[in-house]
Amino acid sequence: MPRFLLALTLTLTTLTFALALTARAWGETQLPHPALRGFVEGCEGKPQPCWYGIVPRVMTVDEAKAILSAFGWDFPEPVFSDDPTVSVWIPLTSEDDSFPCPAKALLIQREPNPIVMQINIDDCTIKLGDFVNTFPDNLRLASAYLHTALYQEWNLTAYYDGSLSPYTRIKSLVVAEYERFWGETYSEWNGFMTLAQICRLHPFSGACSM
Repeated sequence: MPRFLLALTLTLTTLTFALALTARAWGETQLPHPALRGFVEGCEGKPQPCWYGIVPRVMTVDEAKAILSAFGWDFPEPVFSDDPTVSVWIPLTSEDDSFPCPAKALLIQREPNPIVMQINIDDCTIKLGDFVNTFPDNLRLASAYLHTALYQEWNLTAYYDGSLSPYTRIKSLVVAEYERFWGETYSEWNGFMTLAQICRLHPFSGACSM
């Protein structure tokens, strides 16, 4: 009987361990939020920032419109002014309303074709932990008086509410080259920490002087 119980225990332990590994692997292949799906779909082999295959500052409006249409998005026809320096914002909407956040694109005139300069995803339910899990590499922390941001390779920026918790709400995702603000400081991303811990590691961070 003891030998039978030992064998049963080993079998159950092995099965439990295998199921745990399977669940973990399955979880790692799933994006934590549907709004982040666009940074993977259509972006295979393309540099970030990329959103459904669109690379800002590189792709023309006509190319972006064709790509988003294939993914079931409505890309309204932009109306440009006579001034080539004036940019245009247009709303982007998924045809089946499956995308949970407002999105918009910034377009600017360039010869011979207008290009997509930037894509914004605003007022969403994405958490900071979702962003970090999706883009774990090349993260930098930026802080200034009016905002805090976590950016990836200077191009994909998450503006978030003050704290550095995995559950902190992201106010907006900006798919474009990150613009440095006056008085802004930068530090390496050391994971989720309290403000006191950040200030011990980076005492000259802008967040520590607020």
